[in-house]
Amino acid sequence: MAGVDEHQIRQSALWGHMTQVLAQVIRERPANAMDALSAASNHLLSGSAVPPTKGKMYVDPRPTARAEAPIDSFTSTRWAANTNTALAPPRPPRRPRRADGENDEEEEDDASANAGLDGQPRIDLADHPGTLSDVVMEQQYFNMVGLGLPRVEAYRLLVGLRQLIRSEPLSSVRFWGVVTGSSYDYYVAECQVDAERMQENAEMNGEGDEEGGMEEEEEHAPVSKIADVLCTVARGRLARRGPRPSTPAEEAGTGLNAMCYYASTSADPTTWTRLPDVSPHHITVARALRCRFSGNFDAAVHGHPRFMGSEKHYLRAQIARITSACRIAPVQTFTTEGAVPDAEEEEGAPAHPPPTAVPAYSVVPPLLPQEMPDEEDTDAIAAVQAWFTGYSKEELMQTKGWSHIAPSVLSCGRVTTALAEEEEEQEPADGEGENGQGDGASASEPPPPPEPEMVAPFLCDISLDAPLSYSGHSRAHLAAWTFRKAYEVEGSQTSVYVAKSLRWPGAATYAVTTTGRPGASYQMMYYGTGLKDMQGAYYAPPLPAPCCHEYVEAPGEFDGQWDCTIDEELRYAPPPPRPEAEEEEDEEEDV
Repeated sequence: MAGVDEHQIRQSALWGHMTQVLAQVIRERPANAMDALSAASNHLLSGSAVPPTKGKMYVDPRPTARAEAPIDSFTSTRWAANTNTALAPPRPPRRPRRADGENDEEEEDDASANAGLDGQPRIDLADHPGTLSDVVMEQQYFNMVGLGLPRVEAYRLLVGLRQLIRSEPLSSVRFWGVVTGSSYDYYVAECQVDAERMQENAEMNGEGDEEGGMEEEEEHAPVSKIADVLCTVARGRLARRGPRPSTPAEEAGTGLNAMCYYASTSADPTTWTRLPDVSPHHITVARALRCRFSGNFDAAVHGHPRFMGSEKHYLRAQIARITSACRIAPVQTFTTEGAVPDAEEEEGAPAHPPPTAVPAYSVVPPLLPQEMPDEEDTDAIAAVQAWFTGYSKEELMQTKGWSHIAPSVLSCGRVTTALAEEEEEQEPADGEGENGQGDGASASEPPPPPEPEMVAPFLCDISLDAPLSYSGHSRAHLAAWTFRKAYEVEGSQTSVYVAKSLRWPGAATYAVTTTGRPGASYQMMYYGTGLKDMQGAYYAPPLPAPCCHEYVEAPGEFDGQWDCTIDEELRYAPPPPRPEAEEEEDEEEDV
């Protein structure tokens, strides 16, 4: 054929199909090879040696060149590509520049190869890997008691987390859990930011130069952009409508914002979105709402009271609430200082039990790992007997065997009390009296400080959690936690315990212990709707606040009176006017 070369013919679909047909005929060696060509062609195209005689309604009866791709084929292909990218070995470090100027051309070639499409150097964080938890092994422990994710899904999450820690300046990444939604589910990762890597990224990207350029552009902006600037300001003011939050938010790296969280959807678990830091307003409003998630980060949260933010802010608030209430560890794993106020003990008096409630903390007490006591110090070993022996006496099947390792959230939406603003000193107002001397105005006395909120002490046992009560249940109160022990082979020294929360269904923590070895390895995970248990009650949104009085009425100011009758109107009516003739006679008499 004119205009078609041999290479195009060999790359065509017809050439490939005929090659497969001839290969099948040669492999099977039928008696009549010429008649078998048609049957082999039909078998390769439609899966049947006999061509279809009657097609389906509204379907093209002609055989297609290839079968339809499976539903999950594109997903598997994308996962395979991401796996190769995430698990690729790190690049070797670049060679330092020599003083004599040799290998300049090679270094220039390396720099051009490492540069991105925009000319900026690519950020290669493979030389600074962070700590990544083993998601596959963690889910295996949960699978022992019927919880957790399947093995294939856990492996995919491991690939996605591996890609996250390489692309973001993070020092540690842990799989937090799954929050189900109507359209997609959220996969949440708990991370800790690495300050050194963040500074390196800022230097490589030149953020300082960009900020300076932005300031210069705004300062010398043309007049044609004034409308765009005004629209941007108006849009920002419109988004800030609503009640102004009075409680200041906690700084990044402290309190509820001590860790940062990334989330991805089940549609593409390799694309991660950083969730914003939580604010006290989001916590307090989320307590009054009960909205299910949709799987869209930018979806609006409808309800009363109004939630100022999108679904990603609501997701971050629920994550903070669940983490604060359900992050537990085996008892005696950590120690702290200053969690309980020191009490003066009298000599010879019996020791008082630890308090069940303490005033809210202004600073979160430090969380210190348990130190190995001296083997000869019997008193030190007795204080941490359960931890030292590896919880060999089934301590992890009781509420006293677990302790909270996260601070409680206060009613204001913080874990620490907000510092009161310093009151400005009021200067005395000078006024002249009758004697001409100025009398200083007496300063008003400040109001008494409010009583501190009482919370459970830091690192307290989960036995102090309020029990659950369901109407109509045979038991008046149910413990907030339930425990299970995984099956173990006879003679095995390793045991797996799991504690599940009933107040937040879906929150679970496993602990792996070894007989004779101090301590235990543990990890927490959540898999649920992100909503708190209602204890059998129906949700009812809070009522709106009562209407304010627009005007304070004085007593008797707007009292109604009866209308007067016709007789009363005639009694007080003015007399009728006199006729004109009588008026003229009166004037003549006067003259």
